[in-house]
Amino acid sequence: MSTSEMKDWNNPVFDHFLLYCDDLNEAIDKIENLTGVKPIIGGKHVGKGTHNAVVSLASSNGDGSTQFPPIYLELIAKDPDQTEFKNKEPTFSFTKHSSLKGKILHWAAVTPQNQLLDWVDEVNGNAAWISRGWPELKEPFQMERKTPDNQTINWTLSLPASRRPLPGNGLLPFLLDWQNTINQGNHPGQTSPKGIVLKSVTLRHPKFWENVKTALDNLGLLSPETNGGVKVIV
Repeated sequence: MSTSEMKDWNNPVFDHFLLYCDDLNEAIDKIENLTGVKPIIGGKHVGKGTHNAVVSLASSNGDGSTQFPPIYLELIAKDPDQTEFKNKEPTFSFTKHSSLKGKILHWAAVTPQNQLLDWVDEVNGNAAWISRGWPELKEPFQMERKTPDNQTINWTLSLPASRRPLPGNGLLPFLLDWQNTINQGNHPGQTSPKGIVLKSVTLRHPKFWENVKTALDNLGLLSPETNGGVKVIV
């Protein structure tokens, strides 16, 4: 599915992994050492207590443009410059323990533009999701991030009502709407360094893998044909 085929985009598709880490610069160095590709600083989530770095996981078209969906890896950490969060938890904290160094704890799927609320309702009515008591998704809210070159990126997202535990122990995604960001070519998967390509995703749950599989299938997130070419194995 190329960017020109976004008109056929009808359900959530894979967007990004969320790598929660103690020290952002240390995590950047580790990814570069592992892959040879260095993530770049994304910017600060002002008033939320975190900052991030990003690296693309998307394939490129023959003309150098980014294939759809523009998948990426987000490295996220507590921002020491936001001193108001010195003794409290950031908005985007996904764990009780700050000692988790470089652990992928969650991931996100992007919905078609202006359909986020509809898909949140779909999730919250998904029997395979809620039957195990996994938290529902909350009302969507607006977010923005200032990039180091003073660009502003806007999006809307819906986070789980509780993150202890995360839905499916982190195997079920939160949802977001990038609004015009992808169309404008400003999505992190489009603008961050390339060279790593996501081919497939394997998710493992010790007990309720069938619920995870059904919940993802109901959202169109299992088949490469409906998930932007990404194969998800549960």
